[in-house]
Amino acid sequence: MCRICQEIEKTGFKLYDDNEIVVFLANWGVKGLCIVAPKQHYTILEQVPDEIFSKCFLMANKVAGLVFQVLGCQGTNILINNGDGANQMFSHFTIQVIPRFENDNLKLDWERRPADQSELKNIASKLEFIANSEGNETITKEQTKEPEAKKEIKEDMKEKKEESNKNDNNSKEGQPKKKIPRWLIRIP
Repeated sequence: MCRICQEIEKTGFKLYDDNEIVVFLANWGVKGLCIVAPKQHYTILEQVPDEIFSKCFLMANKVAGLVFQVLGCQGTNILINNGDGANQMFSHFTIQVIPRFENDNLKLDWERRPADQSELKNIASKLEFIANSEGNETITKEQTKEPEAKKEIKEDMKEKKEESNKNDNNSKEGQPKKKIPRWLIRIP
């Protein structure tokens, strides 16, 4: 069993958990590093079904917003290390939401060199030819409308919020409500 699969099963710091994806606070790396991962084991991005990938990326976007609010960071890096050549640490596809702070000394930089225009043109024509020959179509505006995954996440979050409100309303009269730290609360 891979490290991410183990974390999915045992972690006590799950921020979101449904039948397909999980978000947890990593116990390695920088403070507040959040991992978004499909529950089913997929080694690399190309193996992840489109619907699951969409759901993961939409959730990474939500988590990034929460990280800004809760940690007060100045930025985030949304990182996918895909394959050995990209320094993928674990054999499980993940999206890392990395909080960034001023002077944090975290380096995700590389030398930017001007590209050779003829080489770019050659690469672009090859990629375009392969994409079109394999039956892949150009993405249309209609395809970029809200995917099912986003609707599912919104519905799931709405249900959890309603359940939370119901539990708050059922608390005993006169007793103070327990204040839970915001970072421990599941994504609303």
